[in-house]
Amino acid sequence: MSRSTSLALAIACAALLAAEARAVSFGPFPVSDPSSIRNGDGSISVVPSGTLTFDIAHVPYASPQVFRITDVHVTAGSLAFGLDPTLASPALGVLQLDGTFLVPTLFLVGNDGTSDFDLAIPDLTGHLLGAPGSPSGLFTAFQVDSGHDLFDVSLTFAVPEPGTALLTSLGFAALACRRKEIPR
Repeated sequence: MSRSTSLALAIACAALLAAEARAVSFGPFPVSDPSSIRNGDGSISVVPSGTLTFDIAHVPYASPQVFRITDVHVTAGSLAFGLDPTLASPALGVLQLDGTFLVPTLFLVGNDGTSDFDLAIPDLTGHLLGAPGSPSGLFTAFQVDSGHDLFDVSLTFAVPEPGTALLTSLGFAALACRRKEIPR
């Protein structure tokens, strides 16, 4: 690797490390484990999969931070759920220093293949997986009462390790720079 390539990579790494803490978007978090929606007797009705993205005000954070869920896409059998698009700031919540979070009410719109329906989940709680300043995913669980069935929903989401993505990107950048320097 040439000196100019090494210098460029060193500058890029220094810039990443010196970046100020500011609003950060996490996600999309793909479902990492087959989470289940179970009915009252514990039998599995459907297995959801999907992604979730949310923005946190400042990371790393030194005090509880307000965050906003910006995208939800979950499918469960023939059902599909997403954020209610009619809300200006959907799913505003608070993230505590210990990595736990609370969303006072998560408003979702579901579709059963024929029509849309509203789903409001009050006091949605959960916790971040990994270190609070650099979460690797999140876990949340809640109950949904459909009127004739009570469903327990538990969702685990995970995000790729940021260090792996950074090293892979730097490796490709170094290869691209080296390829340009090889005389033909």
